[in-house]
Amino acid sequence: MSTQAEMALEKMVFRKTNSQKGRHQAVTPGNSTMRHLAYGRIILDASEPSVAFSNGERETALICLSGSATVKAGGQQIELGKFDAVYIPRDSKIEVSTSSSVDLAEFSSDVAGKYPLKVVRYADVSKDSGLKL
Repeated sequence: MSTQAEMALEKMVFRKTNSQKGRHQAVTPGNSTMRHLAYGRIILDASEPSVAFSNGERETALICLSGSATVKAGGQQIELGKFDAVYIPRDSKIEVSTSSSVDLAEFSSDVAGKYPLKVVRYADVSKDSGLKL
């Protein structure tokens, strides 16, 4: 593989995104070929049970990969279980906590508009044959 191809691969493949506790942004426009999208993980447990951050000019989605969490954003408190998701508008203060453990995938993108907070429950999605494989 050429050096140029190896460098391109380094900006497209990110491994071990689950290797750090707390909140970690693994893929950003600054370190990848992505122009707008960022991806990270929020991994919490008894040794690090909470994290707080602001998303600034970026809209944010959190998807619960395992465990359970409480998310506070937009004046709401949302309980997330496995495969539940929440969309959080830009300019939000976000607090995530767990009483056990949780692994959340975090996606964000820069956005001009501000859209309403939305919770998507896996139980609801799984009932709709058009939304699952």
